[in-house]
Amino acid sequence: MDPQKINELEQRIGNLLYRQSVFYKEIKQLENELAELKRQSNFSSVSAINTVKTPAEKPTERPVEKPIERPTETPAEKTTETPVITAPSTPKPQFSLPTINRPKQPSDLEKIIGESWINKIGILIVIIGVAIGAKYSIENELISPLTRIILGYLVGIGLLGFGIKLKPKFEGYSAVLVSGSISIFYFITYFAYSFYNLIPQVLAFVMMLIFTVFTVFAAIKYNRVVIAHIGLIGAYAVPFLLSSGSGRVDILFSYMLIINLGILFISIKRDWKTLHYSAFFFTWLIYGSWFADKSFYSSLQGYEALGIGFATAFFLIFYGVSLFNNIISKEKLDKINIILILLNSFIYFGFGYGIFNSNTKLDTYLGLFTLFNAVIHFVVLFFIKSKKLADSTLFYSTLGMVFTFITIAIPIQLDGSWVTLLWIAQGTILFWIGKTKNIPIYEKISLPILGLSFFSLLEDWRFYHYVNNLDVHAFWNINFLTGILAILGYGFVVYLSRKHAETEENQKFSPFNAIKSFYLPALLILTAYLTFRNEIAYYFNYWLENSSLKGKEISEIDEYSLYNYDINVFKNIYLIAYSLVFFGGLALLNFHKFKNKVLGISAIVIGLLTLLSAQTFGLEELGELRYAYINGGSNEYFDVNFNYILVRYLLWGSVAFALWAIFKNTKSIIENTKFHIFLEMVIHISILNFLSNELVTWMDIAGYQDIFKLGLSILWSVYSLLLVSLGIYKKKKYLRISALVLFGVTLAKLFLYDISNLSTISKTIVLIVLGLLLLIISFLYNKFKDKISDETKH
Repeated sequence: MDPQKINELEQRIGNLLYRQSVFYKEIKQLENELAELKRQSNFSSVSAINTVKTPAEKPTERPVEKPIERPTETPAEKTTETPVITAPSTPKPQFSLPTINRPKQPSDLEKIIGESWINKIGILIVIIGVAIGAKYSIENELISPLTRIILGYLVGIGLLGFGIKLKPKFEGYSAVLVSGSISIFYFITYFAYSFYNLIPQVLAFVMMLIFTVFTVFAAIKYNRVVIAHIGLIGAYAVPFLLSSGSGRVDILFSYMLIINLGILFISIKRDWKTLHYSAFFFTWLIYGSWFADKSFYSSLQGYEALGIGFATAFFLIFYGVSLFNNIISKEKLDKINIILILLNSFIYFGFGYGIFNSNTKLDTYLGLFTLFNAVIHFVVLFFIKSKKLADSTLFYSTLGMVFTFITIAIPIQLDGSWVTLLWIAQGTILFWIGKTKNIPIYEKISLPILGLSFFSLLEDWRFYHYVNNLDVHAFWNINFLTGILAILGYGFVVYLSRKHAETEENQKFSPFNAIKSFYLPALLILTAYLTFRNEIAYYFNYWLENSSLKGKEISEIDEYSLYNYDINVFKNIYLIAYSLVFFGGLALLNFHKFKNKVLGISAIVIGLLTLLSAQTFGLEELGELRYAYINGGSNEYFDVNFNYILVRYLLWGSVAFALWAIFKNTKSIIENTKFHIFLEMVIHISILNFLSNELVTWMDIAGYQDIFKLGLSILWSVYSLLLVSLGIYKKKKYLRISALVLFGVTLAKLFLYDISNLSTISKTIVLIVLGLLLLIISFLYNKFKDKISDETKH
């Protein structure tokens, strides 16, 4: 039995059945067309398919004639008749395909193992066997060194010849054999040079170079990237295998440069990206190993030009390959290539930075080297833009690198405020271009640069905060000027953002626009606030430093008394007052001008926190100054005047302004009734706080420290009465309840704390006053009970 013949016959039967089904479909289509034509021509129905009839006889009676025998029709006569083909009246013929038993195909895993893995494992075992056999023959001296090498080459040549012969029919299998033979050639040549000294170094180098070229040729011929990888590994291994220890790194890097050009040319020609990745990895690994070795032992002395030259060459090669791969393929730049471009750029910059930084003469050119990186990317950007090459991802990636290195170059080459100013200018110009020319990428790049400028400004202020130079004056120094310019820059950016906001409102929501709408105003507000705050703080620091008694002819004075530390208390009060005015003014500006809900809420929240600070920490500082005024200050050498008392009205005036501004802003942007009630209660608490502090201060100054508790109880009771009256008049239940709570606190304070320390007369006075006030409150409730009841019903 011939299985192959059976399979061929079954295949032919299957083909014929398929053709039969196709013919049947064509016949049915023609029948349908013919039926449609007959319907349009009012033809009568005709007989079944493939039935040939003569034209129908007229239904007239004719004489009965004997049947005559018709002669056999010739083909010519048949053609004169008009056959009529109609749709079959019989059921559609059913074609059942016979079951054909074809040989079972191997599964995917079986196919992979059988056709690919086994041959690779086999060639690897052969290579290992050759190596073990060579090792055994060496150890046991079975054959001479020359014979061993010749046998090794013969094995390699045998595999190569067998692989080439099998290429037409088994290309994949042939590629594995060729790869194995090349590997054997590499190792045998290395053994001949290193172990036996049978061939000189130059000849070994030339032979391995020939093997590499042949490997490249084979990789292209077979179109197999694995062969190219073998050639790549062999090529990079050659200089290390054949090294004589001369330390000629220039030869090594030149050789690597040539190999990279060839290998990367292939990666472009065949679009073998993994070859590019491997060359990138091996090149920078070898270069980095050399760089680390020379940096550790000699600080790269004498190797600066060589190191930066070859690093630049490697960088340009890999950069060019990434660009050409993207330009030629015209595909969108994928994540791996973006990461590779970024890694290549920053690895090169890192090595270059290390080389320049290790040499005192080259250190001054670090900024120029960074700008050189930016220029390289700019040239590439200009080329892509002018020739309209590649996709937008590559364009924007290159553009980002240009601005990245420009931004890095600024702090490397410059110091202090110049860094901040140039970053502000760079970010502002980019934002302006992005907005006016409708280039969103410029706008996006500008935001991190503006953020960097803000952090640079903070660093300038941090240094400025700890330096009290008597030659530097508040509101007249480089840091204040930098802050003002930063305010102008950020303000211009916010202005542009608001000006073009109308066109953005019609666009869909994006996280970038949401972040930008908060990020830019926050930069402006923080910079404006901190710029003036720092100058106020520096003014008082300058005053404190100037109050020093050092060098003056004063005996018996301790170290603490060398400065007038009351100045620090003044500074804290002024800073709180400034904060209240600033955030109150911001709330008022938002009420009249911007009407922005986010800005308004932010101003309200920060303003309320500042109010809390003013009525806790601020009151404590006022108490310090009151005590200093009454008791003569820090020591007898410093002037204590009435300003220690008057400064309180600066604080309370700022509190009143902030409350008024916050209240107006709240009415316009917050509709929550509960928050309005909360804010009104904050106002009453602030008023009560102010009155209580004033009472305590002036009674303390007047020398009535013993009875200020009595005064506070009476004051709180009177204020409770006012709250009840206001609550009844304004129909605000929460004011009346607050008044009752305050009166309850006053009574608890009186009986639990005050009354034990009061004299009989004081007790009598306070009890009578409180009793009368309670009676008045009760009278008001009774008099206006109908009004209160109507309010409760509604």
